[in-house]
Amino acid sequence: MSQARGRGDTAARSFKIKQQALLDAMLHEACKSDDMQGARKAIEAGANIEKKNAEGRQPLYIAAENNSLRIAILLAERGANMSGCKRGKRTALHAAVAKKYSAMVVLLVKRGSDVNAQSYHDGSILYSPACYADQQTCLLLVSLGADPANNDNESALTHYGIYADPQLSSAEKAARINEMVSARAKYLRASKALIKACTTDDVTKALAAIEDGADVEFEHKGHRPLFVTALLNSLGCAALLAERGANMSGCKAGGDSALFAATINKHPEMIKLLAQRGADMNAQCSDFASILHYPSFLADHSLCLLLVSLGTDPAVKDKNHRSALTHYGTRGRPQLPPTEKAARVAELVAARAEYVERARRQTNWSRRRFAMLFLQGSGFRPSETQRAAQRLEQQQVDTHAHIPPTVLDTKEKRVAHLVSKVLSMEGLSRNVVSFL
Repeated sequence: MSQARGRGDTAARSFKIKQQALLDAMLHEACKSDDMQGARKAIEAGANIEKKNAEGRQPLYIAAENNSLRIAILLAERGANMSGCKRGKRTALHAAVAKKYSAMVVLLVKRGSDVNAQSYHDGSILYSPACYADQQTCLLLVSLGADPANNDNESALTHYGIYADPQLSSAEKAARINEMVSARAKYLRASKALIKACTTDDVTKALAAIEDGADVEFEHKGHRPLFVTALLNSLGCAALLAERGANMSGCKAGGDSALFAATINKHPEMIKLLAQRGADMNAQCSDFASILHYPSFLADHSLCLLLVSLGTDPAVKDKNHRSALTHYGTRGRPQLPPTEKAARVAELVAARAEYVERARRQTNWSRRRFAMLFLQGSGFRPSETQRAAQRLEQQQVDTHAHIPPTVLDTKEKRVAHLVSKVLSMEGLSRNVVSFL
């Protein structure tokens, strides 16, 4: 009996391994052929977004190599490592630059790829286009933060145009190198001006810096612009950065996000702004604690309720297996009595349940709204004013106009006519939606 059970377990494990391999292969093939629907189905079925194929390529690398922009966005949203490497430390950004896919290059950098990453064969990201004198790609990379002086012995400046065909003249080569150096200086100047504007919440100067070429993900002394705005409660600049595509869940060098900075400094309006713009409410901080751990340990109940109402899960545990519920108020001064602590924890649990229920209703509402739009073919549940306008418009139609008779001489026409009559019934869409 035990032997039969063991064989059954082995067969089940073998089936799961083969099934996982098939899903991973489906994802790789979808990335190669730009099959968005296939990629989404494979990921939802359990495909590993970091699994390498036989050639050592990850799905993001394959998508970048084949200019599959939509799939690259999907992988980024699902948490793919934007700086993941294949063999030889060649990243997806290396592949996009080699194929001259400008849109893919911008997407990868904006989503977190290291624009100064090094590979064994290609050197820095900027090195290869500089060696072939691809000035357009070089200037694009410099505007995105690439350092042309990276790796002084074999930098993009010292080896510019060595593989160019035909070879550039010395004067033209010097002019192009000076253009790259000037572009780098302009990038640094504008990005530092953006950081400075964020410290004073000067939206006008911040906008001018961005228009001048500032990078909204520029990191100066370990701090990004959005982190600075959250730290100092610069709401205007934070909204501007969100509109200009800043990563709302991006972390500074230490691993702490802008949401963490707003929470530690007790800026509720900033927390609401970041949450509304898509910040990860359950992101891990530098010490592997969630955003909620700090206010819960200090028994800051109003801040805890705000975070839970915005989607933070109070059951998430840190590296010491502590959650906001089990260790509520452990560092609070004075210590809370057990009854009050239990009441506050129960309130957090109730707030979480309310959030989950609200999220479920919103999901169902979106699904129902799509069904109604599909059935009605126009607007969502027309108001009484719209219905009155439609009736008035119908009354103004010339009723004496000749209307040709409906010919129902074939079975297909009769079925189509019946379907049309049924779907035009006002109550049907409501009945279908209530059933959904």
